[in-house]
Amino acid sequence: MQAGRRLPREDLILISGFGVWPLFSNSISMEAGAQCRQLDIDCSRAADRAFWQAMPVNVAKRWGGRMPKLTRTWCCHPAGEGAWCLDVITALIEGHTEARRAMVAEKRREAERRGEEADIADGSLTAITFEAAELSQEEMLSVGRINPILPPVHAPPPSLPALTSISGLTAHHRGIGSRGWRVPSLQRVQAHEHVDTLGPLVSSSRCLRAFDVSSTVDQKAEVLEQVPVAAERHQGPLANLEGIGPIETRGVLFNLQELDGWASELQLILVARGCCRSLRSLKVKLVDEAMVSHPVFLFAEDLQEFANAVCVDNVPLTLTGGVGIFDLVLLQSALFPPASSPILKTVLRQLAQQAAQVSVGLNSTLSTPLDTPTPAMLDLARGLAFDKATRVLVANIDSLLQAPAAPPAPAPGLAAVAIIEEMQPIPQASALVISERMTAAVGIELASKMPNLQQLLVNSIPKGEAVRIADAIGCDSRSGELSLVHLVPAGVTDVVEFACRSLRSLMQLSCEMVVLNLLGLDAATRDLLESAVPDHEQLAYVCGTIIVLQHDDNKLSIAHRRS
Repeated sequence: MQAGRRLPREDLILISGFGVWPLFSNSISMEAGAQCRQLDIDCSRAADRAFWQAMPVNVAKRWGGRMPKLTRTWCCHPAGEGAWCLDVITALIEGHTEARRAMVAEKRREAERRGEEADIADGSLTAITFEAAELSQEEMLSVGRINPILPPVHAPPPSLPALTSISGLTAHHRGIGSRGWRVPSLQRVQAHEHVDTLGPLVSSSRCLRAFDVSSTVDQKAEVLEQVPVAAERHQGPLANLEGIGPIETRGVLFNLQELDGWASELQLILVARGCCRSLRSLKVKLVDEAMVSHPVFLFAEDLQEFANAVCVDNVPLTLTGGVGIFDLVLLQSALFPPASSPILKTVLRQLAQQAAQVSVGLNSTLSTPLDTPTPAMLDLARGLAFDKATRVLVANIDSLLQAPAAPPAPAPGLAAVAIIEEMQPIPQASALVISERMTAAVGIELASKMPNLQQLLVNSIPKGEAVRIADAIGCDSRSGELSLVHLVPAGVTDVVEFACRSLRSLMQLSCEMVVLNLLGLDAATRDLLESAVPDHEQLAYVCGTIIVLQHDDNKLSIAHRRS
């Protein structure tokens, strides 16, 4: 390099960006820092990782002091280790704020001496971004500085007047919220999880638009209540708020007590700080696998009240997370509102789309089912699509089977049947379980909505009725499996004859497999049955088919396959 030669601005930026300042003279490093606009702190490369992990905090702050024009900071940390080199990052940013404040003061003094106005903004740093990188196990061995002690906080607190966005936060970054940073222009805060120290940070903003943090209503209230309340006749600090991030729910669809005033406190906090019908989206995240039943009405009612107070009209609602069971009995419940609110319709439709199993009858004791469905019930049923459900269960409903001599027929007045008739097909469901004290008509109607039905399981129903149910469902036209779970009646002494007689009844159906599960057999009875059937061929001769014996500690299964 020739003495006295001035490096181009582009070269100076490269020098500052790749962290090689110690290789150059102090004048070059100072000029490089003065030209730096973006600072990247990257853990994905071994050399960079070692460089940042070895940097002393006082050096980091001095480097930050050489970058008064910095506009963006990006930190790529190892996945799961958000606090990686956080002391270095903090020192760099706070060093920048001091340098920026000093530069602005100097520029304004110079302008004042000339009798001019200084055309310079108070701040330059607009965005701080954190991002996780997946490192291999071998690379993680060289990762250090994952839980550093942050440098002491000095008065006055650092000011970042131009900062509009801070994103990618995790709970590991909670130390940033405790620094006392003043961020009056902050518009967006994004975190992957609740960070309990964000209150002081967002409370200094006067134009927050997005609080994009996945947290519960209580956690959101804990942070946002630290924002100052709106002064009388003045617009509040949250007047421009458009989003509050996903609302996490844990068991809220199970527990009526959890739903009591579910979102009322958060609603009051938002309204008191100026958020009045400004939210443009509403997101709910089901943390636990939910069972959709009667409490969903109260959940939707509270959510509708919340939306009416703080959201725009027709606010888009998105529900994510796992839904285990969707109970159709809620659609014929006396708790069903006379007119479905927009939120209730959206909630039920989105929950139905994510349900893994459809049931009729679980928790039916919570509310007496209506005999006749209302128009609102039928209208909502038409919009339900169970695209992901693979299993359908009917249980705990009083049997409406007719006399054993007559085949079961759907009962037109039964609300569940009328509702199911309006439903869309359940394309992925391959298993139908019909349990004791059930309504045969409900099971038969559900089967008509299952084009992929392959397995029918009938629990604790006399085999004659089970055969009639299977026949009504159309097992003769389906290639599938029929399983009959039956408790061996008291007084049966010849278990072998009982099993064979039961199989002969089931063999009337043209299924690929018929399984008879005999429950309640003690060890002596199992031994008797096995000793009476020494090999498969003998039992095959009795039944005229190929028989496979299967048993475990508490039951014996005899499977009949067509040869």
